[in-house]
Amino acid sequence: METEIEGYSKLGAKIIYRKGDIVFLNDEIFILTINKPIIQLTKSYEDFPGVFYKYSYDTKQKVKERLEIRNSSGSIKVNLNLKNKDFDLENYINSQNMHNN
Repeated sequence: METEIEGYSKLGAKIIYRKGDIVFLNDEIFILTINKPIIQLTKSYEDFPGVFYKYSYDTKQKVKERLEIRNSSGSIKVNLNLKNKDFDLENYINSQNMHNN
């Protein structure tokens, strides 16, 4: 799956494009790329072995056929391209919203 990660800091912006596998585990999302470190997108403080980058997020929403994940400070935005994938994005978003209420 294609991923687009935008990171913003006081020093500027950094945009990274990667292809890899995505693992969804409740509120945890892991981006697994070939020969690159594992990226964890999380709402918790739980640590997982093998994770090199860990980013907190506040919201997930559907934007076109992509899952957009961002935090309230605006320092990170991730787009997961789910177009033409066998993944029910609408159902995933709805079930996460029910889980968080």
